[in-house]
Amino acid sequence: MINTNFTPTENNSPSNVSPETVKLSDYMTNNNQASSPISSDTIKPKSKSNTKMILGVIVLLIITLGAGVGLYLTQFTNFDLRQQAWLGEVEIENNANEVIANKVEFDKFAARESDIVVGNVKVTVNDLEKLFSIYYEDTSNESLWKEIAEKIVHEAALQDFASREGFLENISQNFDPGKAEQARTYFEQKGTNHVSGEVINLWFYNTEEPAMGVDAARAIQKERIDIIHAEIKSGKITMTQAAEKIKAMSEIGEIDPSWVRNAYFKFEYTDPDKGIFNDPKLNKYVWDLEIGEVSEVLVGQDFDNNNGYDAYFSIIKLYEKETNKESDSVEEVIEKVEIN
Repeated sequence: MINTNFTPTENNSPSNVSPETVKLSDYMTNNNQASSPISSDTIKPKSKSNTKMILGVIVLLIITLGAGVGLYLTQFTNFDLRQQAWLGEVEIENNANEVIANKVEFDKFAARESDIVVGNVKVTVNDLEKLFSIYYEDTSNESLWKEIAEKIVHEAALQDFASREGFLENISQNFDPGKAEQARTYFEQKGTNHVSGEVINLWFYNTEEPAMGVDAARAIQKERIDIIHAEIKSGKITMTQAAEKIKAMSEIGEIDPSWVRNAYFKFEYTDPDKGIFNDPKLNKYVWDLEIGEVSEVLVGQDFDNNNGYDAYFSIIKLYEKETNKESDSVEEVIEKVEIN
């Protein structure tokens, strides 16, 4: 998983010393000024309370310094891990459901108070203002600012994810609308699980029953599709050539008036949640095919008031398939960016 923690660009580390804190040197100076000259014959042992107070201040300073060193080392370690992650030396784990954006810091960004870093992509207030001006004129509506802030954060996250996957050649530390758009296109296509291919169809019952009857029409179309299927499987013709043969058969119009339009179509970068056919069984079958494989002659169903009935023959051929990506769609990629 990809870690895209949002961090503000300004230093928001809490201060360990308040303005009212008295320094040890100040304490000693003030104490000496308040004392009268002491002669050697009037020297008395130091009280235990003064000794304890001094020791307490020293311990407090040691604790404060230790906390500061610990904070520095933690920040340095996190920075080093990020750099190693970019170099492929360390993989920073991140669960898809992990809250990765602190709402306080996001609200500061939406309020134009500070920039924000999405993963390794810095988004400035100026970037936010530019995008806002494209959508809205009313700059007094804070809910609109949050809407656009969330949109630009999502786009920056896509840029960051695409950079991490190596799609964008140069990893940019700054938000770039052009690269963000390239990243979105990438995740809408090759960057998520998908299939691409082409389909040959012959309908025998297209909405209305043919004059010759459904059974007769089905038998005729089956004979035609079997011949075409054998030619495709043998490599004699391509899918597009098969489609041209079907379109040239004007007699098919007696069975399916829309046979020319129905003869062929392509599907590209279709993710698992989007259907190719109106028949769920065929949509599932597509994902069982391998790249370059030609399906058998399939029977597809049409639906009338949710009642399915056999209506057409199909032949499917895949020319691209991806099932090893972490997400099924660009929407799923964006869902990894949570603001809480």
